[in-house]
Amino acid sequence: MHHNFIDEYSHTGSFLCRRDPRAKLLVLGVFILLVLLQPREDIRGLLCYGILLAAVFACARLPLRPIVVRILALLPFVLLTGWSMRGSRGGGHPGLVLAVIVVKAVEAMAAVFLMVATTPFPRLLKALEGMRFPVIMIRILSFLYRYIYLILDEFMRMRQAQLSRTVDGRSSIGRRLRVFSSILGHLFVRSYEKGERVYLAMCARGYDGTVRVLAHPALARTAGWADRAFLAIALAALAGVEALCLMPWK
Repeated sequence: MHHNFIDEYSHTGSFLCRRDPRAKLLVLGVFILLVLLQPREDIRGLLCYGILLAAVFACARLPLRPIVVRILALLPFVLLTGWSMRGSRGGGHPGLVLAVIVVKAVEAMAAVFLMVATTPFPRLLKALEGMRFPVIMIRILSFLYRYIYLILDEFMRMRQAQLSRTVDGRSSIGRRLRVFSSILGHLFVRSYEKGERVYLAMCARGYDGTVRVLAHPALARTAGWADRAFLAIALAALAGVEALCLMPWK
């Protein structure tokens, strides 16, 4: 089985895909910061940032369905968090506060998914290393990217084996939950054992935690002017949207 759902659109050749990962990370951080700093009782600024994000999606030529599916998968956790935070501070209607929290989370998640979808993950890790990101976090992300597909393959094989041993596909919900929990338990044990074996094998081969890729992202090398222009235009666009949000609306 073959999976590449994390950065499967990072080789489309669009303008955004060709940009330096460090420039995109900087723009992403500024965008998320500005979105999170929007007032809890005002959704107009979030609407402006949503329009800007939609325009970037259109320029990146990415299909919306995979992004929407991933956001919907995380939406229950966002709703639960927003419901618990809706009355944490005074001011504003609880329903409006909840809506603002959900919109902020959705826009932040969409921006992160856009970043990951348009950047090959090894280059993204190298950019994080160049920006002095904590080494332990880079190691965790690199292992996650490498072995999440193997874990998914293992789960699909176990699920297929369970279905092939089921004579009657109709069963109660309780039985299905017991079977599914059993699969998850065995998957956890197998993943833990595989992780131990892989780590020992990597240490025996000289692994020192350094992320190595063939192409090193650099702003001052090939096509550096395009990356700098992208960074300047993106920051100017964010500054313009923020200035528009600060203006009084009638």
